[in-house]
Amino acid sequence: AGESFTMKRGFDYAFMLNSVNGGDRSRNSDSSDEISFHAPRGTYTVKIKVSRHFLAQKIEASLHYQTLKVGQLTGIILPRPQRVFYEMADEYGGELQWLARMFCNEDGCVNRI
Repeated sequence: AGESFTMKRGFDYAFMLNSVNGGDRSRNSDSSDEISFHAPRGTYTVKIKVSRHFLAQKIEASLHYQTLKVGQLTGIILPRPQRVFYEMADEYGGELQWLARMFCNEDGCVNRI
Protein backbone atom coordinates (compact mmCIF):
# COMPACT_ATOMS: atom_id res chain seq x y z
CA ALA A 1 0.00 0.00 0.00
CA GLY A 2 1.59 3.25 -1.04
CA GLU A 3 0.57 6.72 -1.99
CA SER A 4 2.29 9.76 -3.38
CA PHE A 5 1.77 13.44 -2.86
CA THR A 6 3.33 16.67 -4.09
CA MET A 7 5.15 19.07 -1.80
CA LYS A 8 5.09 22.85 -2.31
CA ARG A 9 8.40 22.68 -4.19
CA GLY A 10 6.80 20.33 -6.70
CA PHE A 11 8.68 17.12 -5.81
CA ASP A 12 6.76 13.86 -5.89
CA TYR A 13 7.25 11.63 -2.86
CA ALA A 14 6.14 8.02 -2.69
CA PHE A 15 5.06 6.82 0.73
CA MET A 16 5.02 3.23 1.90
CA LEU A 17 3.56 2.33 5.30
CA ASN A 18 4.57 -1.05 6.64
CA SER A 19 3.08 -2.31 9.88
CA VAL A 20 5.71 -4.27 11.78
CA ASN A 21 3.56 -5.59 14.62
CA GLY A 22 0.16 -4.93 13.04
CA GLY A 23 -3.07 -5.89 14.75
CA ASP A 24 -4.89 -4.00 17.46
CA ARG A 25 -3.63 -0.46 18.02
CA SER A 26 -5.46 0.19 21.25
CA ARG A 27 -3.81 1.73 24.28
CA ASN A 28 -2.96 -1.73 25.61
CA SER A 29 -0.87 -2.87 22.65
CA ASP A 30 2.59 -1.99 21.44
CA SER A 31 3.09 -1.20 17.78
CA SER A 32 5.89 -0.28 15.43
CA ASP A 33 5.64 1.25 11.99
CA GLU A 34 8.04 2.29 9.29
CA ILE A 35 7.21 4.96 6.75
CA SER A 36 9.58 5.33 3.80
CA PHE A 37 9.52 8.06 1.23
CA HIS A 38 11.63 8.63 -1.82
CA ALA A 39 12.87 12.16 -2.45
CA PRO A 40 15.06 13.44 -5.28
CA ARG A 41 18.17 13.06 -3.09
CA GLY A 42 17.45 9.63 -1.66
CA THR A 43 15.22 7.52 0.56
CA TYR A 44 14.07 8.64 4.00
CA THR A 45 12.59 6.27 6.58
CA VAL A 46 10.71 7.17 9.76
CA LYS A 47 10.56 4.42 12.37
CA ILE A 48 7.86 4.86 15.01
CA LYS A 49 7.30 2.74 18.11
CA VAL A 50 4.37 3.24 20.49
CA SER A 51 4.42 1.30 23.75
CA ARG A 52 2.49 1.27 26.99
CA HIS A 53 4.31 3.04 29.80
CA PHE A 54 2.32 2.69 33.04
CA LEU A 55 -0.93 4.63 32.41
CA ALA A 56 0.58 6.59 29.52
CA GLN A 57 1.89 5.76 26.07
CA LYS A 58 5.52 6.27 25.14
CA ILE A 59 6.38 7.28 21.58
CA GLU A 60 9.83 6.80 20.10
CA ALA A 61 10.57 7.90 16.54
CA SER A 62 13.72 8.10 14.47
CA LEU A 63 14.46 9.55 11.04
CA HIS A 64 16.92 7.79 8.74
CA TYR A 65 18.46 8.99 5.47
CA GLN A 66 19.54 5.97 3.45
CA THR A 67 21.13 3.94 6.32
CA LEU A 68 22.21 6.91 8.48
CA LYS A 69 20.13 7.94 11.53
CA VAL A 70 19.69 11.71 11.27
CA GLY A 71 17.13 12.46 14.02
CA GLN A 72 15.09 11.10 16.89
CA LEU A 73 12.15 11.98 19.11
CA THR A 74 10.80 10.56 22.35
CA GLY A 75 7.55 11.60 24.00
CA ILE A 76 4.80 10.62 26.43
CA ILE A 77 1.04 10.75 25.81
CA LEU A 78 -0.96 11.06 29.03
CA PRO A 79 -4.57 9.84 29.07
CA ARG A 80 -7.15 12.58 29.54
CA PRO A 81 -9.39 13.41 31.28
CA GLN A 82 -7.74 12.03 34.38
CA ARG A 83 -8.36 13.14 37.98
CA VAL A 84 -4.65 12.95 38.78
CA PHE A 85 -3.44 14.56 35.55
CA TYR A 86 -0.94 16.97 37.16
CA GLU A 87 0.50 14.19 39.32
CA MET A 88 0.90 11.92 36.29
CA ALA A 89 2.68 14.67 34.38
CA ASP A 90 4.98 15.28 37.35
CA GLU A 91 5.93 11.57 37.41
CA TYR A 92 7.48 11.99 33.95
CA GLY A 93 9.34 15.21 34.73
CA GLY A 94 9.08 18.82 35.72
CA GLU A 95 8.98 20.05 32.14
CA LEU A 96 5.93 17.92 31.33
CA GLN A 97 4.19 19.08 34.51
CA TRP A 98 4.97 22.70 33.56
CA LEU A 99 3.37 22.16 30.13
CA ALA A 100 0.38 20.39 31.68
CA ARG A 101 -0.24 23.26 34.09
CA MET A 102 0.25 25.85 31.35
CA PHE A 103 -2.38 24.44 28.98
CA CYS A 104 -4.67 22.14 31.00
CA ASN A 105 -6.84 22.14 34.10
CA GLU A 106 -6.33 19.55 36.87
CA ASP A 107 -8.32 16.92 34.91
CA GLY A 108 -6.21 17.36 31.77
CA CYS A 109 -8.79 19.29 29.74
CA VAL A 110 -7.17 21.94 27.57
CA ASN A 111 -8.64 25.24 28.66
CA ARG A 112 -5.74 27.72 28.56
CA ILE A 113 -4.83 28.43 24.99
